[in-house]
Amino acid sequence: MPYKTSWGLFPALPILLALSGCGLQHTAAPYHHPYSSASTTITVQNAPPTQIESWAKQHILYILGPSNAYDVNPGGTIFLLPKAFHIPTTLHHWPSSRFQAVAVLTNPGIQLGTGTGTLWNQMNSSIYWLTPASSSVLPRTISASTDPSSVFTVPAGQLFAVPWPSAAYPERVLFLKPRHFKVPTEVNHWPSHNFRVVAVYPENDLPGMSPWLNLARVIPEAAGLNAHATPIPLSPLPSAFSNYAAVRNTVGKRLAQTADVPVYLPSHLLPGSYHGDLDVKYSEKNQGYSITIGTGPALPANSSKIDIGNAELLGIITAMPWYLPFHARQDDMPLYPAPPHTQGVTIPLAPGITGIQYTGTELIPTLITWHEDGWTMNFLGTGVSSSIITGSAQSIAKSLVGAKLPGTHGRATFSIGSDAPSEASYDLHGTRYFIYANGFKAVTLAQQMTALKPSS
Repeated sequence: MPYKTSWGLFPALPILLALSGCGLQHTAAPYHHPYSSASTTITVQNAPPTQIESWAKQHILYILGPSNAYDVNPGGTIFLLPKAFHIPTTLHHWPSSRFQAVAVLTNPGIQLGTGTGTLWNQMNSSIYWLTPASSSVLPRTISASTDPSSVFTVPAGQLFAVPWPSAAYPERVLFLKPRHFKVPTEVNHWPSHNFRVVAVYPENDLPGMSPWLNLARVIPEAAGLNAHATPIPLSPLPSAFSNYAAVRNTVGKRLAQTADVPVYLPSHLLPGSYHGDLDVKYSEKNQGYSITIGTGPALPANSSKIDIGNAELLGIITAMPWYLPFHARQDDMPLYPAPPHTQGVTIPLAPGITGIQYTGTELIPTLITWHEDGWTMNFLGTGVSSSIITGSAQSIAKSLVGAKLPGTHGRATFSIGSDAPSEASYDLHGTRYFIYANGFKAVTLAQQMTALKPSS
């Protein structure tokens, strides 16, 4: 997604500011009369600068206020993340039920002017760029205007675009506008219904982040709103983690303070599952979060020296809103494995539990599938005897008899071997949680997941 503007361009760009909307929501938000006092101030648990940069790189970060940004708030610049809407990044179907064509430009960089500071480069930071889901999404021909000025007929802040290259026109772009939704283009209520305040930084804290702030969108406040925020800095993380409790109580709570979804982590790790120090990598992505925990030398979280391989891995927990596309971490460990054929045999697995076994081949693993406490369990085995595969599935099924598993739509996939990977996924509070672990531990970790609340 090409964002090529610089802060120096903003003051002279009323067109850019008009186009600088925010993400989409499924229905148009009703107008709320703004609170009318300059004393409308909220307190914010500041996300760290590295997290601000990460959100900017993901093109989901917004800055509240006028184009100069640094004069937004007496206390500093207010940063926002979407709360009540999400931004589409993929065009899945054509004709699209959500978009309608506005124009097709064979080379917008030429047709709208070239060079730094030209209209096309300025617009790149305010267009919502989409990626075709596949090469077959877009047709060979589309009936749309070829007049460059057509893109300016789209209401301010509602312009989308998708690359549509061909052999004849490698720079071709299709411009779109929303069909059944409206993009909010200002903050008209404070605290905002559509946005969550993630940080407020004084100007003197911004220079180190400024290169990435070019990827942030400016969204103005409604006239008379006068939004203000006061920062509460996050507490520092320890220089190393000697046990899992330290991870949960520091990194876990920081995620709870900054993530868009409810944060759940295992309450504990099984005794004897690790020895020595732990290494941690965490991030917020796709409006959710991800944390990887493994054994290793004493290092701070997200250190560039951390190297968590298969042997060191204890678990990966990822969460994101359920409406976003969600994919398993490993293609060879699918949460929805396809049977090698349609003929399955019913086999006993545990008291009161039966499964269906689909015998595989040398290239296709045997699949055993069954249900426990509303979850669908899958066991994949290859390269060993049928009795070992069946015995392993029975062992897992027996260990889960009477278990209380979280959420809805729960699924898990296991593979043969005590150190082989396992995966689990379930939905809870509008969020999909995904767990990856070695051995048969993914479901065990899912059973131990408990919520973390932000510290005051």
